[in-house]
Amino acid sequence: MTDTGAEPRRHLITLAVENYKADGLHVEGVAAARDQVVNALALFGYTHELELGSPTTRENVFDRLDAWLKSPHAASDLLIFYVIGHGGSDPDGKYHLWMQDHEFGERSAFNTTLTADDLIGALVRAHSQEAVSSPAPAVMLVVDSCYSGSAASGAAKALDDASQHHVKIGYLYAVASTSRFTKISAGRFSTALESALGAVVAEPARWGNLSPTIAVESILH
Repeated sequence: MTDTGAEPRRHLITLAVENYKADGLHVEGVAAARDQVVNALALFGYTHELELGSPTTRENVFDRLDAWLKSPHAASDLLIFYVIGHGGSDPDGKYHLWMQDHEFGERSAFNTTLTADDLIGALVRAHSQEAVSSPAPAVMLVVDSCYSGSAASGAAKALDDASQHHVKIGYLYAVASTSRFTKISAGRFSTALESALGAVVAEPARWGNLSPTIAVESILH
């Protein structure tokens, strides 16, 4: 829901999947990586408003996300989704983030995964249901997992869906921690991001005038 009279804000929503029912698998470093990203982005005015977990299942993720999207926000708001966990792709090359209840090895069990267009699609649905069409917040999707490079195509599909539903998104960036063919361990990307943003804070003169908040696109430069 859009509140056009509100001041623009910077929102951070995270999803960290570290425990899986299959063989009691635990992925070390996932929660710590999420906390690194939360703390780094807080320096630039991003408020960690929602963790899409406990339990990290598709149903719970969508329930919590849909509830948050119904809260008032301004059309000029900025929103970052940061997701981390086990990632992979299906036979068609589409990116999937495995949820807590996913059974590894069951290639057809994609009802227990989450895709890039699932997350952006929730935003599109929320705005397409409004009585008056209004712009959605500008969005950055940051995917931190193995093979995350393939998430970009899912984000592009979400833009197509937004256009079909006459929903305008200020802009949409998809940032991947690695390529669509490469594995990565938890903590490598978050440490690099923390270091880069820390350098901006430590040497503001080197990067120009530093405001209390920073736009999403500036983080990429």
